[in-house]
Amino acid sequence: GLTLSLTAPKLYSATAQLLVQSTGSIGLTAGGQGSITSAQVQTELQLVNSAQVQSMVRKELGGSAPGVSAAQLGQTNVIALTAVSADPALAAKTANAYASAFVDWSTATTLSNLATAENQLNGQINAIGRELAALPRGNSPQASALSTQQAVLKGQLAQLQVAGSTAATGLELVTPAVAPASPSSPRPAQEALLGLVAGLIAGLAAAFIRDSLDE
Repeated sequence: GLTLSLTAPKLYSATAQLLVQSTGSIGLTAGGQGSITSAQVQTELQLVNSAQVQSMVRKELGGSAPGVSAAQLGQTNVIALTAVSADPALAAKTANAYASAFVDWSTATTLSNLATAENQLNGQINAIGRELAALPRGNSPQASALSTQQAVLKGQLAQLQVAGSTAATGLELVTPAVAPASPSSPRPAQEALLGLVAGLIAGLAAAFIRDSLDE
């Protein structure tokens, strides 16, 4: 175990941390109203290595997009993005590239969702306007109901427009990755200890087997 550990190439791990927050009135990948659940954080974890994010990382790193591991830190709303490389500076750069790309992609998705919702509301408001224009003049129950419905839709549209001006992604880079000073693997002391334990277990097992087979 010690020999393998000393001859193995050194690898460095760098970790960037993202905070998953509620986006208020804006539903996103794992956002929505109220508090963030563990299931919503897990949804974000599955999107970190999505094709769109990897494409953005390739542009940032110049054609290569080594994968990162994403994990939830305990029961918190924090996601740890860890990159591993033989170059400590590249490990940190990769982790930060994924973190930035993920935040940018989420922001773009938010704005796209808002634009789609605004277009749908505008279409409904215009349709009601055409219905009102086709009705005879006067205070009819149908005209009153349509006017009320149109007012409600206009209120929702105003809220979306306000949300669009202050659109939040629900993701925030709270701890950028830094180049590690020491390798994360191999670990000679730990692997030598594991080798010693494995050797003792194998030796005892062999002794018991030999004793049980001795007639």
